[in-house]
Amino acid sequence: MNCSYGEIRVFDMVDVNDVAQGILGNCYFLASLSGLAEEPERVKSIFETTLANRYGKYSVRFFVQGVPVIMTVDDRFPCYNNETQEPLFSKPKGKELWALLIEKAWAKLYKSYVKIEAGTVEEALEDLTGAPSFVFFVDKETDDAIWEKLKHADLKKYVIGASSRENINKEATGIVENHAYTVVSVHETEGHKLVRIRNPWGNFEWKGDFSDSSALWTDSLKKAVQCENSENGIFYMSIRDFRRHYNNYSIHHYSDGWHYSFIEQTCDPKHASYFKINVEEPCEVYFRIHQKGSRFLPEKEQEGFKYSPASFMIVKIEKDDSYKLNSEE
Repeated sequence: MNCSYGEIRVFDMVDVNDVAQGILGNCYFLASLSGLAEEPERVKSIFETTLANRYGKYSVRFFVQGVPVIMTVDDRFPCYNNETQEPLFSKPKGKELWALLIEKAWAKLYKSYVKIEAGTVEEALEDLTGAPSFVFFVDKETDDAIWEKLKHADLKKYVIGASSRENINKEATGIVENHAYTVVSVHETEGHKLVRIRNPWGNFEWKGDFSDSSALWTDSLKKAVQCENSENGIFYMSIRDFRRHYNNYSIHHYSDGWHYSFIEQTCDPKHASYFKINVEEPCEVYFRIHQKGSRFLPEKEQEGFKYSPASFMIVKIEKDDSYKLNSEE
């Protein structure tokens, strides 16, 4: 990327198409970034440094095991040693750096780019925003049930990820097996239920019904869903084909302006910890327990690693100071 510092931007026009995967196997992370980029301010909120600078110093915030952590990186990126000199890993759109900087900060958090290969969209999104994700397996649901969840999530502007199945013929279908995708939007029009999906590669698309070259498209349907025939990694498929080709999908319950708080606590396995929380008015609340992730461990220790068993109960304190069990996880 040959340009002067005066031409570089951290953000230009933040867009789902700003993210393109390189040789690193971190599709789950880049699919997460594409999902966040649907609402540009969500991406910008991750950055402590929002303007390009001659010092090449940038700070990014993650939520590591629920605790906000600031990672600082420079703007030097591994590139091919050839005429293109393009980055080896995520590639920028134009001369904006945000995707490259977040990826580098994520790699620094785990000590190397290699350590961030393979993962899940929900893992990445929870560390990027602190908000919770919920995973659903399509074989346990009907087409209608999946559609209702996706439609509700899209209406709430939640980030949606999806993971493709194994043993898919990539060349025949245009779907990469065991690959993470972003569900950009859903559309119900002219009797069709269509899911709009993006491949984090930034290219290579679905070849079946409602693909770019499909005869099922009408001019009015294309206009209704804003379909463009371009090789940008974005494609449409029916909810039925979505269920056939994807193993699971995740819904990330992130809302703009939400309040986040945390408590660091070391628990004795023989003694529970108690916290009292006052709720003054009806609201949506999530309680979560975090443990150190296996990604932080040396490779030899990751094999056979098991998380410690943990549970929590939510009880309501009645007016007479008695307790009523509300839920147990």
